[in-house]
Amino acid sequence: MPAVRVPACGVPCAWAILARRVLRQDCFHVKGHYATAGYVEYLKRLPPTTNAALVRILLDAGAVLYCKTNIPQTMMTADSENNIFGRTLNPHNTSLTVGGSSGGEGALVSFRGSPLGVGNDLAGSVIPALCCGVYGFKPTENRIPFGGQTHYPFPVPWLSSVLPVVGPLANSLDDLHLFMETVSKCVPWKYDATALNIPWRSLDVKPDRKLTIGVMAEDADYPLHPPVWCALTEATSILREAGHNVVDLTPSTDRCAGLGARIGYQFFGLSVSGTKDLSKELGEPLVTSVASQMHPFSRGGLPVSPELEIGEQFHVLNISRGMYAEAWKQTWLEIQLDVVLAPGAVSMAVSHDTYGIPVYTVMWSVLDYPAAVIPFGKACRSKDPEPQAATSPFVPDYIQRQSMAPLVHCRLLPRLCKMKSVWTQPALFRDV
Repeated sequence: MPAVRVPACGVPCAWAILARRVLRQDCFHVKGHYATAGYVEYLKRLPPTTNAALVRILLDAGAVLYCKTNIPQTMMTADSENNIFGRTLNPHNTSLTVGGSSGGEGALVSFRGSPLGVGNDLAGSVIPALCCGVYGFKPTENRIPFGGQTHYPFPVPWLSSVLPVVGPLANSLDDLHLFMETVSKCVPWKYDATALNIPWRSLDVKPDRKLTIGVMAEDADYPLHPPVWCALTEATSILREAGHNVVDLTPSTDRCAGLGARIGYQFFGLSVSGTKDLSKELGEPLVTSVASQMHPFSRGGLPVSPELEIGEQFHVLNISRGMYAEAWKQTWLEIQLDVVLAPGAVSMAVSHDTYGIPVYTVMWSVLDYPAAVIPFGKACRSKDPEPQAATSPFVPDYIQRQSMAPLVHCRLLPRLCKMKSVWTQPALFRDV
């Protein structure tokens, strides 16, 4: 009898140690293996006796889960360091951050230690893809099962409109597609009650079809480092030369990156205990990137008065989020956009504990848009200016490093009306 072929037969998969869900610290359960969330406290508990929904799907599809990878303490910084496993280093330059929260995932995939990794994203945890020079994809909420998690060690209110998602990191677009198609074909809602029952459809785009591409304007409060700005400019030129209709999106205060990030972080603040509470409850020292976190929005302020009661803040924040989404929807419809090209971050990989606030990623989580990170060459010292001091207290300085050859990136957002069920435009990936 011939062997039954399954979609991911024999494909090795690295597995992020855990994922963080808004309002409580969660982790994917892998039977018989600790899921620590980066906290020493979790070592006092017995390993899980069952697998998370996505783990079961991948195993049923024939994947080989052979290792776990590192994450930050709290899952809310871009430096993958904790008091159990220490710090994960960037495979291209060990003096630079690997990103977070799925930092070990990005490093291992970049090392070619695994052809495919699974990470999570709440405020921008595909950051390891852009720091390590690999492809990453953030789908929409509940597209990929998130069930089977370890609860946070102390209770917090269930108040959030921004949910984490699960997505792949890989060294090619085809591998991202393999993951998304495989999981979708396994009927994920049968594994996890929160997963949506949406089929996976690939766009059949003719190679000569010309797209309308919007290029997102830089937020003046979060200026891009020279190599990132150059990468975005070069990608724009390549797309124009390929015949696509490229439109520069004019700056707008009602849909800027900073506003989206402020909405997102105020949502998170309604449900996550402060770092002092974490230290007291968990009985362990905070790592540098957590202990040094400051109020991230000295410019622009919070969108809703923190003097309001939590319930009222939550209500008004949902209104603010709706207005933000409406502003972006109008932009898509007025220009008839197919894709938006945007930076994934202010910077490339930077020194440890200096990444700052991920405004250019958290905005897409607030909007619940899918987004892909595309590696786009390396920075060139001869083209880049001298070091520049940051213009905001929570944005990293630009420091030119001759030996680091840092990788630069671009980010793609697909058509609004297709975002829940369609793969991003393959023709555009080829052109970039």
